[in-house]
Amino acid sequence: MILRIHIALAITTLVLSCSSDSPSESRSNDRQQTPAQAPPTETPKESPVEIAPLPPLPVPQAYFGELDGLTRSGEPLNVKRTKGGSVVLVVFDTLNARHLGVYGYSRDTSPGIDSLSQEGLVLTNYVSNSSWTRPSMATIMTGLPKKKHKLELNCPPMSEDITTLAERFQKAGYRTAGFVGNPLIKAKWGFGQGFDTYVDAKVLQNYKLADDADLAKRAISWLEKNGDQPFFLFVFFTAPHSPYSPPKGFGKFFEGLPKGWPIRIPRREYPGGMDPGDRAWTVAAYDGDVLYGDAQLQKLIAHLKKAGLFETTTVAVTADHGEIFGEHNCFMHSYHMWEPVLRVPFVISSPALPVKGAYDDRPFTHLDVAPTLLDLVGIDLRSHDLVGKSIARTLEDPKSGRERELFSQYNAHDLRREAIREGRWKLVHHHPVPLSATRTLNMFGHTNKVPPKPGDLPTVSWEVEKYELFDLEADPGELQDLFESRKTEAQTVDLISALAKHLEDNPDKKIEMDEDLKKALGALGYIGISD
Repeated sequence: MILRIHIALAITTLVLSCSSDSPSESRSNDRQQTPAQAPPTETPKESPVEIAPLPPLPVPQAYFGELDGLTRSGEPLNVKRTKGGSVVLVVFDTLNARHLGVYGYSRDTSPGIDSLSQEGLVLTNYVSNSSWTRPSMATIMTGLPKKKHKLELNCPPMSEDITTLAERFQKAGYRTAGFVGNPLIKAKWGFGQGFDTYVDAKVLQNYKLADDADLAKRAISWLEKNGDQPFFLFVFFTAPHSPYSPPKGFGKFFEGLPKGWPIRIPRREYPGGMDPGDRAWTVAAYDGDVLYGDAQLQKLIAHLKKAGLFETTTVAVTADHGEIFGEHNCFMHSYHMWEPVLRVPFVISSPALPVKGAYDDRPFTHLDVAPTLLDLVGIDLRSHDLVGKSIARTLEDPKSGRERELFSQYNAHDLRREAIREGRWKLVHHHPVPLSATRTLNMFGHTNKVPPKPGDLPTVSWEVEKYELFDLEADPGELQDLFESRKTEAQTVDLISALAKHLEDNPDKKIEMDEDLKKALGALGYIGISD
């Protein structure tokens, strides 16, 4: 059932064509704008407007085809592991791969990431293990699947019995530091295990988030004191996460847009489609945030080069998950299993990898981050119980690694979904959702006084189990559900069987949310501020 995905499709932008209006940058709010200060979820209109469903959006060439300016890696690579080499891992929160220049986007949102891609390797079939932060970051930082690390929403802290990636570097003699902008990834919940220095993100007054520029400054300051010995540095930037509010100097994508208003924290679904003008502004605001986050990455890399550290340091950039902007009339991420949410960027530069300006289209996932980073600096993987595979070892054999199952999941707010893929086929499993879940599912970051009706969330499987099956090669936009017509086919039966093996043996253990967790979820728009 394994077929290679390799379809070249042209990419166009999400933003509608421009009108004569040229809104100034002043329409953009400060980066520290809070959910409570943001414009309403839907801009009030003078009179009701019938909004037609959004047309299917094009699937970017980056998902399945060749990348301009990069060469496809096809020959076996002679990986030269740099024992004792330093490692920098940068994770962007909520970064959609199709909004980056290296993946074919028309806007200049990511000059830093694009430049890094010319120094190393880009993965085009890299999939997150979850559609939101906590479980995906737990997998990145442990190399374990959700069923083993058990981190989701209001769950107990990470077990001290789990050995984190930072602990593995620490035991190998590395200095370790983490600078984190997302308040869901705090040391108190186990994410600081193994770090000599771990700077938690704080939810500031009025639910403001930490600024990525401050994170970059702190990370550079730490490097100035610790860069003379092997180090593992982890930085988690959050600029692309809602509320979409590019700071002054990063609102250039608003120019020339049609009339509208950026929806800082969109609802998860718009059954009739978001107003086209508002969608254009919302995407422009997000793109400005991406540009701002990328600028902080540039500062970090510039310091590595100035300090003479770049040539001996492995630098990996990825995202915890992506973001969706109108495909299937869906927005944000949370429970969505669509490709714009699950397929994320991965760019790596390393002195161990004899490749520059190349891409690889084999399937990889967050499970592979830990074994890859350890392997590249010569830390023996045989002594580590890791589930994923080293990307470096796959690159040494160009014929390996294509036949692989990739699993993603979401389990929060009384809604549970999984997606499993192999080759061209992707199966999505919807667990029955109780009607009581309407109170929270579409209200994240907004007033919860008037819960939505089930009809406001048409992709949710209310009180019934459901499967969806997509042929990503023939239907990369996931517009045709083939489950009913193919549920007895061998490929589908195999995927259902494989899905069962990935599910947790027991339901998630839940505990009462503490105030830190409530503030973090509120600041990020996951729950109503008044909850």
